Amino acid sequence: MTSFTFTPEQVRSAPAEVRHWMVQEIAQALAVAQRPAHDPAQAQRTALAACSLDEALQILDRIRGNFLLTQVFFELARDAAPGRTAPSLHVLDVAELLHHTRLNSGEGLVQSLEAINAAYREVHRDPQATLFGFDDHGHVYVRQETHLSVRRLWEQLERPAPPPPEMLPLGFPAPHIGPNQNVATHALERPEDGR
Repeated sequence: MTSFTFTPEQVRSAPAEVRHWMVQEIAQALAVAQRPAHDPAQAQRTALAACSLDEALQILDRIRGNFLLTQVFFELARDAAPGRTAPSLHVLDVAELLHHTRLNSGEGLVQSLEAINAAYREVHRDPQATLFGFDDHGHVYVRQETHLSVRRLWEQLERPAPPPPEMLPLGFPAPHIGPNQNVATHALERPEDGR
């Protein structure tokens, strides 16, 4: 077995046919977990598991210490490109996942998806459950519920939470911002010019 590693610059500058070939090769590597047909209806029948918001939070707690896993996990929250939809499925492009995560090989993506799936199996208490489906055309499928759960989690983390009431000081007035006296009631003071 021979493997190659390419820099992101090499991938970007490669001819379209080479990039297409690379996506196909990565898709075949991803197919070790599951390989539905390209038909999205077939991928839907492969019984992909759905991840709830609570399960997404538990997965994040398990992978939080690994930046790459966390980055790949939150890629599930990204909107799919127009035209890449399937009933009740969210379609992601392998090439876009590689680009957004700055991975330069499919092996790192495969390992990341397998680790996320292992965390899901632990949370869901089902050793056979799988979050991801793949096809031979460079697509990764997750259930729409999974996409929405990860997206809601991302939005909750992105929005700063107000401090809890017990952290606010009681009876402490908010500071006044601006002049400390009412400027409108003061007469304009001019220096005496001697007249």
